[in-house]
Amino acid sequence: YNGSFFGGNSSYVENYKGDKNGALSFDGSNDYIINTDFIDNVSTFFGKTKSTISLWIYSNEAVLDNIYRVPISMGYETGHFQWSNPSVSQAWSYHNGSWKTAKYTTTLVANTWYHIVGVYDSNVGFKAYLNGVLEATNTSSGTLSNPSTSVDLNIGAANGDNGTGSDSNSRHFNGKVSDVRIYNTPLSGEE
Repeated sequence: YNGSFFGGNSSYVENYKGDKNGALSFDGSNDYIINTDFIDNVSTFFGKTKSTISLWIYSNEAVLDNIYRVPISMGYETGHFQWSNPSVSQAWSYHNGSWKTAKYTTTLVANTWYHIVGVYDSNVGFKAYLNGVLEATNTSSGTLSNPSTSVDLNIGAANGDNGTGSDSNSRHFNGKVSDVRIYNTPLSGEE
């Protein structure tokens, strides 16, 4: 799948391995990538029952108590990672009747690359891995809520404005994202 750039300020930069142009940098203001083809049917979307989201992130700022920062959102209700959130930061969030989280026990700091992985299985719940180590679980399971059709898959924001200019709830990420991978199965820790 390919996405579309919005906001105009995202740029290719060096990634966690030192590869030139291996990551995208987002300014935390108005730029993000959206893919409107990824979630083609909300009622049958695989992310409601089984999925894995894997990516490398690098935040340019520490966690802020008064602002939301989301580097990736897969249909919003079906999984997103919150770097900053006034309620709960550095946690994966998902919705199955009410909001649930799997919060990392390690405090993630600014200006450092992290490999984060969120795994959901409707029979087991949510597992959050940090740099290859299982750090958090939430055993609340079941089929997740339908993804929001207006948000689809976003990288660099939670709720992009889809080019409308209305960014009031976009939760733009201020940092770098690299090597995003999404699977339609719950990967094991070894995988």
